[in-house]
Amino acid sequence: MKKDLILSKQLAILEKQEQKFLNHTDSEFIKSNFTPVVDKIQAKIPDKLQSTLDAAFYVGFHLVFEKGTSLIEKTYNKEKIDVAYDLNNYAIEKYMTKKHLKTLDKSSKHSKTINESFNMLQTKKKPIYFI
Repeated sequence: MKKDLILSKQLAILEKQEQKFLNHTDSEFIKSNFTPVVDKIQAKIPDKLQSTLDAAFYVGFHLVFEKGTSLIEKTYNKEKIDVAYDLNNYAIEKYMTKKHLKTLDKSSKHSKTINESFNMLQTKKKPIYFI
């Protein structure tokens, strides 16, 4: 009974977060200030350069989808992640408490923050192409 209550509360929280994410609208400030700048930049990109960038982007995605699994798996320790997953799964099955769920949420938020920070660093080093 306790497990069902905890899971139903967690599911309600996740559904609320999902609805908030799905119903998110961009602010008027971004629409009024950022969109015209992007349009001006896109208007100044020559058609030949745009087609070259599109082709390079296509080839990059094709490479990732074709050979991506082996390349991506080289960038992280799969065994460490599997062990962490098994431990967390065991803890949830054995001791279903809010504490364990919050711990999992905290670790996922930490991973999300690291990934977003890494992406921001990459964006600042390389120019952004609007395709």
